[in-house]
Amino acid sequence: RLWSRIGSMVAERRSRWTITRVAASLFLLAASAFALFNYFHSGDNIVDTVEQSTGFLHFVNTESTVKKITMNDNSVISLEPGSEVSFAEVFGDKREVYLSGEAFFEVTRNINQPFLVYANEVTTRVLGTSFLVKAYKEEKEIVVAVKTGKVSVFTNPPDENKNTREEIIVTPNQQVVYKRRENLTMK
Repeated sequence: RLWSRIGSMVAERRSRWTITRVAASLFLLAASAFALFNYFHSGDNIVDTVEQSTGFLHFVNTESTVKKITMNDNSVISLEPGSEVSFAEVFGDKREVYLSGEAFFEVTRNINQPFLVYANEVTTRVLGTSFLVKAYKEEKEIVVAVKTGKVSVFTNPPDENKNTREEIIVTPNQQVVYKRRENLTMK
């Protein structure tokens, strides 16, 4: 009888130890999965780097959802998946943004500091408005569509020494399409 009681106590202790080990393992597994999920699915999983030598911020949206970026002047960029944008950490007399891909801009009005978006062959100049720029490297067209306000869209001259720019004013609910092959801008 004593031996059966001792055997029962040993078996119960082993059972508790096994349950504790399994519970600890499950907890570690769940905590690791939670940490990995948050890392890969957080709103901060947009690649962003500050180039210390140049003072530029560079953002690449590697996610499948739109990412919002608030600039130091409170303008907001809604960066589409697969797109990237760069701009100065601190603006000078101009607010210059370099875009590859697609983004919607909500620009804080500042008449003393024009806002310029350089998107491959097209530049968009605004003072304060909201608009979309679609300029993927592999696409045949670049599109600038205005939601509010007014923008000036012009092509970048192939020769920097020439000032031959075709400028088009775009107002709400209008868009400009630049056809790359034809070097043609249409409203």
